[in-house]
This record gives sequence, C-alpha cells and structure tokens, in this order.
Amino acid sequence: MQEEGFLWVGGEGHRVTFCFESDLDLLQEEIFEEKDLAFNGADRPAEVILQEGSGLLANLFPDSTRRYDLSTLLQMFKGSGAELVKRLWDEVWQGRITNDTFITLRRALMNRFRFPETETTRKLHQRVSRLRRLSLTERKRGPLLPGNWHLVPRPELPNDLLETEERRKDRARLLLDRYGILFRELLQKEWPALRWSNIFRALRIMELSGEVMAGIFFHGIPGPQFISHRAFRRLQQKLPEDVAYWINATDPASLCGIQLDATRGMLPPRIATTHLVFRGKRLIVVSKRNGRDLTLHVPPEDPDLPEYVVSLWHLLMRKFQPVRRISIETINGERAPQSAYVPVLRTSFDVTVDYRNVTLYRKMR
Repeated sequence: MQEEGFLWVGGEGHRVTFCFESDLDLLQEEIFEEKDLAFNGADRPAEVILQEGSGLLANLFPDSTRRYDLSTLLQMFKGSGAELVKRLWDEVWQGRITNDTFITLRRALMNRFRFPETETTRKLHQRVSRLRRLSLTERKRGPLLPGNWHLVPRPELPNDLLETEERRKDRARLLLDRYGILFRELLQKEWPALRWSNIFRALRIMELSGEVMAGIFFHGIPGPQFISHRAFRRLQQKLPEDVAYWINATDPASLCGIQLDATRGMLPPRIATTHLVFRGKRLIVVSKRNGRDLTLHVPPEDPDLPEYVVSLWHLLMRKFQPVRRISIETINGERAPQSAYVPVLRTSFDVTVDYRNVTLYRKMR
C-alpha cells in the first residue's frame, strides 16, 4: 500500500473497498457524492474544493500531496487526541482520506472505532514528546494508529459521453474479471458504482460488440446473465469435484445472502462468524458462531472428514488474532459431547469434553 499504489477507501455504513489508485475513477462518482467535492471541476484549484468540502481537511492537510502521521496531525489540530481520531474516521467514511497501512483499519475495527480519551492522549503524547522509553509490551503493540494519513487522490474525469461510456465498460470488465458471470442479484453487495444499474447499459453494448455473451448459463437466476468468453470456456470444462475448500459467508465469492429462490434455505445467513466448507460444488460443513454450532453433511466414518474441518483449524492457526480455543456446543443439532464426531475431531485437535461443550485446542506436534 505504501509502494505499489494500492489503497483502501471508506464509504457509508463503514464499507471499505480496495483498489489501485489508477482505478479510482471507477468508484469516484459514488464515493464523492457531496456537491462541493465533485471532481468534474478540473478548472477549479484543489485547495478551493478542499476548503469548501471540509475545513478540517484544509487545516490538517495543507499540502494535498503529502502524507502525515498521527502525531503530526495532532500538532495541527485544535482539540483532544480522541476528538482528532473521531474526526479522521468521519472523513474516512466520507471517502475523503485514507491511511497507507491496513493495520490502522484493522486496529480501529478491533476497538469499534472508539478510543478512550486517556489512552488516546497518552499514546499521542508519547509519540510527540518521546520523553520516556516505551516498555517492551508497548513497543510490540506499536502506535495507536500507525501509518500515514493522506487525501484520497482525485482523478480528473473528462466531461465527455464517450469517456463516460468507456468508464462504465471498464467497471463491467473489472467485475467480469472478478466473477466471470454477472447478474443483478450477485452485485447487490458491491460498491454502489459497481452495481447492476450502473453497468447494465455497458454490458448490453459489450454484448452487441461481441465482447461478452448473454444468455441462460445457470438455471434459477431471474433476469439476464452476462458472461465473459474466458469464463464461458472455463464453464464448458469439467469442474473438479474432489477439491475441498472453505470460505467465509461474507466472502465476495459466497452466495450467502444473495436473493435467489434457487438457493433459498440451502445456505446460511451472510454473517462474518459463519464458515462453509465445500467439496467441489457440494456443501459439506457449515460452521456458525466461529465453530460453536456445526452442521456436517457427511457421516463420522467418512475418511476425508479431517480435511473438512479446515475452517476450524484456520481459526486456531491464523496469524492475526487466532482464537485460543473453540467451544463446540452443538453438532448437527445435538449436544456436542454426545456426538459421534468427537473421535474424529481428536485426530486433528487437542480435545477436552465436559458435560456442556467439546473444546478444541491447537494440536501440539
């Protein structure tokens, strides 16, 4: 993010999108909805637009091309550290500023974007004054919000109909690279500029030129479907049925929460603590509440069952915030301690069983 022109941009509802700086024009119209921050005023100085849109930004970012760490911003801000942090995140969700590290966003999510005044002031004061040595724990924890803050670049959009249509085609191409096939329901969770209403006309034009194909490629999907030639060739090949993989229910590739009658009742709700394990196109395991409730669609004697609990292994082994243990309460709707699946779990985890739960720990090798 600091070297390759890759960045994250916030939007309404604490939604975040990731893109390259060169692709910002594909998101620009929907991110910057404020009239004073419209990007079609190429003849207006950036400083004028900045002051009209936000006095805070004009004061904190006097040089719109520079990046500033939190301690520097505090010196220019007339207020408390906690107030500064709150104002910065307000501007983030307006799509105006971002940070050049992902850990800042991750740390803010961990704190639910709330930082106590005493903690904020103390840490910021340490960064500014550097009068005392930090303990080993504080060094490992790092600064409150690391990285550098900067304005989101503002590409100039030519006020030309042909350029506008080409940009809409680029949005469609980006989505086709991501999904292969496009239909209305699939794009409901996308960034506003990338939703169906903003690309449908472009898809029709691309169909007429032969760049994409339209038709019925999957049954159960209402309305038109568009597919790239590359995805169509892939679809004609026999897809592997013996590959096991897992996804989070909120992953962009997940159909959880997509309003399709064909999948209604087959998939769990789109919740971040839900994980799904597939073998080919067959749903094998549904893990809810980070493993507290398991549903397995294979018998306990299935020889590949240890491979199907990979999502639980991930929770215990992931590099960022691994869980110390997983307490399983139910398996296939029954109390976990009485389940026939417990012996299989012992082959992959260190397991303790009490009268209420089956608890999994990382297996020491």
